Amino acid sequence: MTKKATPHRSYTLKLDGELEGFEVVIGAMTARDIIRLRSSELTDVDALELVAQRVERHNFGVEDVRDLDYWIVAAILAAWGEAMSEAALPPPTATG
Repeated sequence: MTKKATPHRSYTLKLDGELEGFEVVIGAMTARDIIRLRSSELTDVDALELVAQRVERHNFGVEDVRDLDYWIVAAILAAWGEAMSEAALPPPTATG
């Protein structure tokens, strides 16, 4: 049996307010990341590191997102969660 490459999902985050016009592309969390997050094993420091590890590209004026203000990284984390939730939900069905 030939092994297939495991697909990888990335999300282009919708940032608004002061962050409108900035773009962040971030990879999906692994199941282990979600388990740690939901079981409260993930500390604030872990969450910040996780964001930094998963960002694939961005257009902020720094190389490493850990050099951004905390509120920006927190906004990235929130948008990331929203993007993953939206992708996990089935599309709405048309009624007619």
